[in-house]
Amino acid sequence: MTKLPLAATKILNAVASNKAQFDEGTEMEQLPALTGIAGASTIRNGMAALKKQSLVIVVAKVAHATPKGMDCADLSAVAELPKTNQEHHETIKTVRKLKTKEIELFDKLSDGRVHSKNDIRKAMGIGGDSTWRNLMTALKKRGILEYPGKGGLQLTKKMFPFEPRPV
Repeated sequence: MTKLPLAATKILNAVASNKAQFDEGTEMEQLPALTGIAGASTIRNGMAALKKQSLVIVVAKVAHATPKGMDCADLSAVAELPKTNQEHHETIKTVRKLKTKEIELFDKLSDGRVHSKNDIRKAMGIGGDSTWRNLMTALKKRGILEYPGKGGLQLTKKMFPFEPRPV
């Protein structure tokens, strides 16, 4: 077996851990949350390396570790992977290297509900200027934040990989 790139190793360990713990595959859209890998192309390249060596198969956007993949995976390395939305949120803050105000905004939205932009901005003590817009844009570009409806603000559904955000 050829040595795997780091991203492929993280993906394999996460997919194999999910199979070992829950006897099920891993949805492709959960891989960033489970591995801490933010880049879609990094995940695609890692998956390509795993498929090439027959360590993982993908059926209907769900990754499954093959028996060979299970043998190659380091399940002990997965112990630190998040298992709840709250643990995932802490991982996101660390892996994405969020700044103090970004963390404060993230925490205010961590219940998953839609909040008023103005209410959150005022609660954070920020004026309605470019500082506020830059803060929101930075999190939106990273796929953390979205604007549902006029004047609304909430974390994206990707921030809730274990239990869906409240409706």
